[in-house]
Amino acid sequence: MIEKKNMNLRKRLMYQCTHRGTKELDLLLGEFAKKKLKNLSIKQLKELDLILKYNDHSLFLYITKKMKPPNIIYNQTLKNIILFNKYLNIEI
Repeated sequence: MIEKKNMNLRKRLMYQCTHRGTKELDLLLGEFAKKKLKNLSIKQLKELDLILKYNDHSLFLYITKKMKPPNIIYNQTLKNIILFNKYLNIEI
């Protein structure tokens, strides 16, 4: 039962990362999710779920380091997303 719940959470997070509403975040979060989501711990999944509650404009600014994120979401998962995108070199 727990494994099915985790699988459903991963599917929902994958969808939310790849269908944000802006092409830029679809690329930034989508590539991260495609490469890393299957290996995230439950704690990291919950952190990602919290991160995805923020609006697209703010998330874009946080991930591209144009604005400092609030402490509540500046967790290891967001740091990993920022680092992943730094090396992804997507031109946005």
